[in-house]
Amino acid sequence: MKTKLIFFLIVFVSLTSCASHKTKKNAEVGSNQQSAKESTPTSTPSMEAKQLANEQETSYVTEFSFRKGSEELSPTSKKQLEEVSKKALVRGKIEMIKVITWADQEYPSAIKNKLSASQQSLAKKRNDRIKNYLKKIHPDVSGDIELISMAQRPSFMKNLLSSDDARIKRSLESAGIPDSESTSKKGGKASKSIVLILVKAEKK
Repeated sequence: MKTKLIFFLIVFVSLTSCASHKTKKNAEVGSNQQSAKESTPTSTPSMEAKQLANEQETSYVTEFSFRKGSEELSPTSKKQLEEVSKKALVRGKIEMIKVITWADQEYPSAIKNKLSASQQSLAKKRNDRIKNYLKKIHPDVSGDIELISMAQRPSFMKNLLSSDDARIKRSLESAGIPDSESTSKKGGKASKSIVLILVKAEKK
């Protein structure tokens, strides 16, 4: 009787230990999956990006995310830039590349006008990183690369002259992107970048 009791106790302790280990492992897997989800770039352009591409008369558009606080391009982001630019080059000569990038906060409201200096700097660094990578993978591309920071609203002069910077920002606002004062951040673009490639089709 005593032997059976000891046997049952050993089995009970073993089962309890296994269950605890499994629960911990599942929790770790869930945590890792969430972390991966947060750092995975957007593989399909959003509706706002597609609308902007349509207005710019191009079908070559990609959209991806940055890790919070970082200007480094992830391997997936680099792959997306490579793929969209290669597809564009098959069609013809690249005339212009437009890079629209957010800091880690949403586009500033009309009241705020611009984000903090550190956020403006982050958006600029991200734009520069994308520009440098595009030049690296396609050094023969002669088209201009226009950088647009979504960390500040267009200046009075840009609005007055209806510059490309101002038109793109107005277009994104009309598409419904949230700003720094929005109560709902649905469809938010913080930490994201949209890249448009405009091509001059080759004559056949």
